[in-house]
Amino acid sequence: MTKEIKLTQGKVTLVDDEDFERLNQWKWAAYKDGNNFYALRNIRLGHSKKKRKTKQFRMHRVIMDVPKGEVIDHINGDGLDNRKSNLRICSNRQNLQNQKHRKNKTSRYPGVSWHKSAKKWVAQIVLKGKTKHLGTFADEREAARTYEKAVRESVGEELICKIKRRVLISTSK
Repeated sequence: MTKEIKLTQGKVTLVDDEDFERLNQWKWAAYKDGNNFYALRNIRLGHSKKKRKTKQFRMHRVIMDVPKGEVIDHINGDGLDNRKSNLRICSNRQNLQNQKHRKNKTSRYPGVSWHKSAKKWVAQIVLKGKTKHLGTFADEREAARTYEKAVRESVGEELICKIKRRVLISTSK
């Protein structure tokens, strides 16, 4: 059975009945990361105001009880659906493959966006949590080719094929 836990910002998260009591004993917040919300809580460590640190816990990581470095994927793309049937331990590559494309993007190609003030296309890639600028281009397709080359060098051919399929599907609608 599925239960809801109330979060901040008027949001709720779905959890399995077996996890509800353990998780509901704490106050959880809705945290927006990119286009998705996640449930998290903060714990203050230490008593001195000068030395006080905060530790952050994301609900899906608490449920799956995985060590740091392991990646948890929300299979249906909803960061507030924390039922075990929607969570899987996966590689960073698998997690990237499951990401949805943004609806408000300016380019039909992943990794490419329009820079309004420069009036040019920008290519960038995120590697290990850091955004790497790949260049500024007059031509959208040239920016896409540069992004594709960077992805191929960092994660391989398998992801490139998946990206191309998504672009073909989204542009044929």
